Amino acid sequence: MQTQFEVLFSQPIKQLPHEVFQSQCIVIDALDECGSESDQLILLEIFLKLVKMCSWIKIFITSCCTPTISQFFGVVSVLKYELTLSNSWDDVVLYFQIHLPSLLTNVPQEDVSNMSLLMADYSQGLFIWAQTAYMFLKSSPDFQAAVSQLVHTQNRDSAYANLHLHQLYDLVLTQAIPDTELQSFEYIMGSIILSKNLLSVDTLSHLLYPIISSGLVLNTVKALQPLLCIDNSGCLQIIHPSLAEYLLAEESKKFHINTEFIHQVLFQQSINIMFKQLKFNICQLETSYLKNNEIDDLDLKIQENISPELQYACLYWSHHLILTEGSNPQSSSLLKVVFVNIKTIMWIECLSLLNKIYHGIDAIKKLHQWLNKVNPCQVLEFYEVYYFMHKFYIPIVMSTPHIYLSALPFAPVHSAIYRKCSYILPSPLLESSTTNQQWQANGLLFPVFKDSICVIKLSPKDNLIYSGYSDGTIGIWNPYTGEPITILSGHEKRITALLLAQNSKILISGSVDTTIRFWDTITCKSLHQPLYCHTRTITSIALSTDDSALYCGSLDKTISIWN
Repeated sequence: MQTQFEVLFSQPIKQLPHEVFQSQCIVIDALDECGSESDQLILLEIFLKLVKMCSWIKIFITSCCTPTISQFFGVVSVLKYELTLSNSWDDVVLYFQIHLPSLLTNVPQEDVSNMSLLMADYSQGLFIWAQTAYMFLKSSPDFQAAVSQLVHTQNRDSAYANLHLHQLYDLVLTQAIPDTELQSFEYIMGSIILSKNLLSVDTLSHLLYPIISSGLVLNTVKALQPLLCIDNSGCLQIIHPSLAEYLLAEESKKFHINTEFIHQVLFQQSINIMFKQLKFNICQLETSYLKNNEIDDLDLKIQENISPELQYACLYWSHHLILTEGSNPQSSSLLKVVFVNIKTIMWIECLSLLNKIYHGIDAIKKLHQWLNKVNPCQVLEFYEVYYFMHKFYIPIVMSTPHIYLSALPFAPVHSAIYRKCSYILPSPLLESSTTNQQWQANGLLFPVFKDSICVIKLSPKDNLIYSGYSDGTIGIWNPYTGEPITILSGHEKRITALLLAQNSKILISGSVDTTIRFWDTITCKSLHQPLYCHTRTITSIALSTDDSALYCGSLDKTISIWN
């Protein structure tokens, strides 16, 4: 986020004349639902930097008062406004006054107002209750009977009673889903809630076929309209996170969704889809002479040949597998349907076309973690896939055909991936004597997009690579994929020394500019003020064994010691 802010906003805005801007207000709704707490803090720091840099920008934030957000605003000068029940209650009344007349024909305005006040009372100022209740009334054949159900469906002993939501969700579901369709409801709603990406109705149908028919999926989605919405891209979403909390909790009783069961279903369906739909040269590329980014109509080819459900399966099968928790013999046997055989290479082909090879490497790493728990004997077999993707990362990413032309022919001839997949090659491209017999320890060549690298440091905690450049910046890299993560800017001249401290939480850097700087490796932000002491280049930095003292050497022939 820091890099995006600097590159996409800060740098461009500094190059424009001030008079082109008019006052702008940016609204951030529900900050407490934006990523993790660390994400929220980074966002707040960016917003603070933004308003200091641009006086013509104001930022309006709504949020629940979580400890993290409250602590930040406690030390920053902002205008705060605490919302009370009466604030939202007036809005809920207005909402019903506007929407109820469409359901009440030939009814005096006074009755509409009274009904609006009644519904607002039951909402307790909670807008999501009001919206769900209105959708329930709208879908009910008997308006008065539905109102009576809303009024009398209350359980003060429930843990959720203070919000009135679980009673309302239970009422809507009871009307929409007959007992005979509870199993299909669990499949459908469970997939909507637990899928890694948003799904369209069509993709959801294909993902669950043949367990659930497409007609049943469509009818169930229609019946659940009060609880679902469809975004601009046609994807299904639940109306509010509280619905997921309710359905995944035991309190939902017969509507309860078994999380592990649904993840198991989505994993199995993903493997089945990959087995059926993966094929050689799936996008019918005509030449291997072009890089992927040089193929003009690649996006169209992907759209026409790689179905949305196959894209989902290729990217997220491992996500669902590791969330199945316990050992499942069926899962282990299903893995062999796609791994390690020719389907593995076709899976890598799909990832290359989608520019998601790093997803594949991460998926195999997650698979290793899962296998270590449930079936350690299988780990070694799947390591081959990791070796293959890691060793040939650059050609695989750059040009999909070269999976078959520049990667597979160079795989060790005794490896499972070569033995089981090389038959697809038209003829041996290499003499067997020129290829390795087994996997060799070798490096991954990182493409460097900046100046010369002057110093390297490896984090023992998370294996990230820190590289100091001749222009004074520091790059952070993923060592498994070669992907750049971010750039740290602060020094004005060449980086000459890097050191990690406090269990890799702090990076310390020295430079030709004679300064020593500190960086938070989690937020990628500068810490403290730079240290100024030396008159010439910092040549080396070291820590005492207990991290209590920092030692710096310099070309000025002195050593400085810092607390």
